[in-house]
Order: sequence, then C-alpha cells, then structure tokens
Amino acid sequence: MATAPIAPTPTPTASTASTASTWHIHLYYIVLALGCWYGTHTWLQEHDQRMAAEAALKSTVTQVANLQTQIKDRDTVSVKQQQVIVKVIHDTVTPTQAVAAIPSVTAPLPKPITLDANQDMIIPEPDVVQIFDQLADDKLCRVQLSTAAADLVDEKSIAAGLQTEVTTLKRKPKFLTRVKHDAKIIGIGIAIGGLLVAIH
Repeated sequence: MATAPIAPTPTPTASTASTASTWHIHLYYIVLALGCWYGTHTWLQEHDQRMAAEAALKSTVTQVANLQTQIKDRDTVSVKQQQVIVKVIHDTVTPTQAVAAIPSVTAPLPKPITLDANQDMIIPEPDVVQIFDQLADDKLCRVQLSTAAADLVDEKSIAAGLQTEVTTLKRKPKFLTRVKHDAKIIGIGIAIGGLLVAIH
C-alpha cells in the first residue's frame, strides 16, 4: 500500500522575522519619543509657571518700593512737624507762655484765651465746647495710636515672613537639578520602551 507524501512544514521566512524585529524597533522609538515629549512638555509648563511667577513678583516688588517711598516721605514730613511741637512744649513754662502757645497747638479758637490779674486762665464761653472736642479727639487719637503701633509690630513680622518667601521665589532651581528631573522622566519612558521590546 502506497504511503501519501508528507507535506513539508512551512518555516518562517527571513522577511517575516525582519518585519517582527522592525515593529519592535518602531515601538521602542515611539515610547522613546513619548518620553521625550513628556519631559519637554513638563519642562515648558514649569518654565511658563516660573515666568508668570517672576512677572508677578516684579510687579509686587515695584509696588512695595513705591509704598516704601511714600512711607519715607510721610515720615520726613511728620518728623518736621513733631520737631516744631516738641520745641513749643520745651519752651513753654509759665502760664503766660502757655496762653500764647495754645493757638500753635490747637485749632483756631473763636476767642483768645487770656489771664486775669491772678494769672488764672480765662476761657471765653465760645471756646469751651471746641476745647472739649479737641481734648476728646486727642484721647481718641491716643487709643488709636496705641492700637496702630501694636498692629505695626505685627505687620512688620508678617512683612519679614513675606520677604523670606520672596527671596525663596527669586532663587531659580539649579541647572543640574532641572537636568536630573527631566532625565528621570525621559529615562522612565526609555525603560518602559525597553520593557515592551523585551516582552515582544
């Protein structure tokens, strides 16, 4: 009895093996390109955020500088006004001098204050209410000044803390730090690509 010829088993051709190998290489480069894109995209985002932060910081620094100039100008004017008042207080010793100096430290009064023969102060009736208002306002200002002085101490502490933050923001990340960060991201992409190639 004749035996039927056995058909030879087809073997993979060189063309098929080459195609599979080409796909592996393409997949590797695709993953590599994605890793590079991700690293570049992340760096650009960080760069844009830093540029925006620096622009906002410059604006804030300019505003602070202008405010500091205004404070300095006000302080200069205030010191001159205080010197005048301090001199009046220092030079005023007798009742006669006090009566003469009152107009320089108060708002204009309806009628001048005078002294009688016993050196007692005579306050005209129209002046009484106005003097009372000024005394009450002076006491109110003292309370407000005390509060403002305490608030100023706290504000200076806050400003010192903010200045520390501003100094920190001005410091740019070191070049090597940025390179390591980006290289790490790209390295992860390359590793994933290599893993996928090894699996296939």
